[in-house]
Amino acid sequence: MHHYTVTVALPGETQLDEVEKNLAGALEPFNKEKEVEQATDPLGRTYWTNPAGRWDWYLIGGRWSHHLPIRAGADPADPADLIFGSRSWGNTHAILDPTFCDGGRIRALDLERKRAAQAKKALADWNDYAAVIAGTPQHQAWETFSTRAKEAEQAASRPWHEFYTEAKAKARANAGLGDNAAPDDTADRYSALLDEEMDRARAAWNTSLAYSFDQAKRDYQAQPRIAALRAHEAYRGRGMNPPEREFGDLDRDTYIQQCRDQAIPGYATLTHDGRWLSADMPWVPSSDDRARHAAHLIEVNTYLDSLADNMILILVDCHT
Repeated sequence: MHHYTVTVALPGETQLDEVEKNLAGALEPFNKEKEVEQATDPLGRTYWTNPAGRWDWYLIGGRWSHHLPIRAGADPADPADLIFGSRSWGNTHAILDPTFCDGGRIRALDLERKRAAQAKKALADWNDYAAVIAGTPQHQAWETFSTRAKEAEQAASRPWHEFYTEAKAKARANAGLGDNAAPDDTADRYSALLDEEMDRARAAWNTSLAYSFDQAKRDYQAQPRIAALRAHEAYRGRGMNPPEREFGDLDRDTYIQQCRDQAIPGYATLTHDGRWLSADMPWVPSSDDRARHAAHLIEVNTYLDSLADNMILILVDCHT
């Protein structure tokens, strides 16, 4: 279950008091609960599904409330051209920029303002990254190390599930549980014992391997460039999006352009004629993935810039 943004365009003849109805109609073909065709599960049971399903509920604005910039001179208090949706529980009390909205007619929006702001920030971010890695040699990709660890796992004399099963059995025994008893997994004693046994199991498993993922992580992070990036205060806590993945092998101008191109489009864009435009990116994008995503952004921005002044653009928070 997760949330993502969809930028939806509606025809110019749409009246603002009919936006919610027209938006619902535009999104309906992509409703996961819409019964379009029957499918069969592995047990032979049939059920209705929608192969084009992308969402099960949505909000205008939501977690990304106030995403679209209002053009100078447009009155945020005038409902004639602007749309303000609902906030999510996570930003109910957030102070939001009053010069942004959740949607409106193109003539009331200033898409270029946000693009320029994104480009300015991208330049500063790029310069910071370049300063941190200055003088360090090009690092080897994480895949170089993880592939070696995967190969070691496949060649291991004992599979992980044996260590895992033994750890659970020890935790049950130490907690005084019988083999067939159903433990309360939230019980403090059993949970604590299980955590301890799992830690021991992981340590034993890693020791049994010729090359473990723990070692792969240490070797990857020991590289001078990666070590410099991990030590930089601004890059701490980046989790699944470390700086070397964000900037990758892009040159400065390409990085800035892509950040600029990402300013307005959501994860997906729904055109006024019903086309769902998206480009899924894997956690670790290849150069081909990056090129495909860049081409997608160009396509979407070209479409957005072609919209007539009276057409409507809305930012939707979709849940799936």
